[in-house]
Amino acid sequence: MTEFTPELRPVPARDLRAAMGAFATGVTVVTSLDATGAPVGTTANAVTSLSLDPPLVLACFGRSSRTLAALRRHGAFAINVLGAHHRELSAAFARSGDPAAWDGVRHEPGATGSPRLPDALATVECVLERLVDGGDHEIAIGRVVGADVAAGDREPLLFFRGAHARLADAPPAAVECALPTRRGGFRAVALSRAGGPITVALVHGDPGAVRHPLVAAHPGCLLGEAFGSTLCDCRAALDRSFDAIVAEGAGVVLYAKPEASPAEGCAATRPFDAATATGLLRRLGVSAPRLGAHPPGLAAELQRLGIEVHVELREAA
Repeated sequence: MTEFTPELRPVPARDLRAAMGAFATGVTVVTSLDATGAPVGTTANAVTSLSLDPPLVLACFGRSSRTLAALRRHGAFAINVLGAHHRELSAAFARSGDPAAWDGVRHEPGATGSPRLPDALATVECVLERLVDGGDHEIAIGRVVGADVAAGDREPLLFFRGAHARLADAPPAAVECALPTRRGGFRAVALSRAGGPITVALVHGDPGAVRHPLVAAHPGCLLGEAFGSTLCDCRAALDRSFDAIVAEGAGVVLYAKPEASPAEGCAATRPFDAATATGLLRRLGVSAPRLGAHPPGLAAELQRLGIEVHVELREAA
């Protein structure tokens, strides 16, 4: 019998990310204590049970994670399972190493000293059993020393296709297609939410593979783009964003379909759908972009939703 040996080819990071994004997970905040005894924590969905006998769980951390460094020193951690009412808390702890995430957050020390969130759906306390290499992550295996489930029947918080979701309102799959342009190959990833405008990510290269990829945000304007109006320079600003991203080899232009007619003026000062933009960026693996041209207020909104923004330009696109 001839043994079949398939040809193994590397899987692009964006393909793996999109495929695993279709696997809906719960959301947790994993906590520990740093060298000064201060609480640290990070939002994590790469968490799972490993063994019942002995009782083991695992959580995965990026190698630069402050929470990983803390639990390595402290030797213990707690997994706090979040509910649907924790969206803002989840976004706050998704900002890597931001001590302000703890502002106003009630917590109490557990059996290992690691912070417990008293309104979590469940809390699992662990002592660190061992750390295992996991490529660009490390896998923390913890021996469970305590497990508590909150009373009541509250709805869990989910993570699906790069965005927070609830059981009743998981976001739709994004529509993706190739987009040939005179600047070279792009692809378009579109996502719309009920009651909101359509937002499209115009993607060049693989921004998820870049530490701080350039991201620009452009609220569509028929006056400047289609009609070449002298009232604004929207077309020129959009072209500058495309050129900068192509020059870097990877990046994203977030483009929001205009809701207004040309008679209502330029859209650059209108609110941008930050929630949908966040979902698109996470779907593309972008968590800490350099934000180029963007409308006013968007940087703060993305920060609030857990995107670690490095602002490069401040004028509107």
